[in-house]
Amino acid sequence: PLEIRQTPDHFAVLTGQGNQWTGSALVLAPRDESENERILVAFGPSGRQPRIRAQWGSANTHRPGVFVCDPAADPLTTGMAAAARTAAWLAYRHAWLPVTTYEVDLQLCRGCGDCEQICEFGAIQLQGEGENRLAWIDPAICQGDGICATSCP
Repeated sequence: PLEIRQTPDHFAVLTGQGNQWTGSALVLAPRDESENERILVAFGPSGRQPRIRAQWGSANTHRPGVFVCDPAADPLTTGMAAAARTAAWLAYRHAWLPVTTYEVDLQLCRGCGDCEQICEFGAIQLQGEGENRLAWIDPAICQGDGICATSCP
């Protein structure tokens, strides 16, 4: 798209050919393989997005500062609930990374993947191949709960 405009009730997408499309939702797709690769890099080598779970009917998630809207519910009500939660969270909190994050001891890591399987936040990725396969912990996603350290042989 050449330009995307958002109004209170819809999105307007302007194309390079002078066409305009409107809709209540917007889904972006990669233009080519290089853009697709950048998206995959953002989600890790396995292509998995970190899991964000919410309770049924709630805007709250287990990730600090992340609030969701249930697509099956009234969009105005859930959107306002998520916006109110976000405003309240921003008023009393500062953007931060958890103080306690873990790092992989590269001398001890066997690359078995137990930590990747047990991390509920999706913060651990295995990188490399064969004997060079090692775990890596994304500090921006790690919540510092230590479950990975307890599962490490």
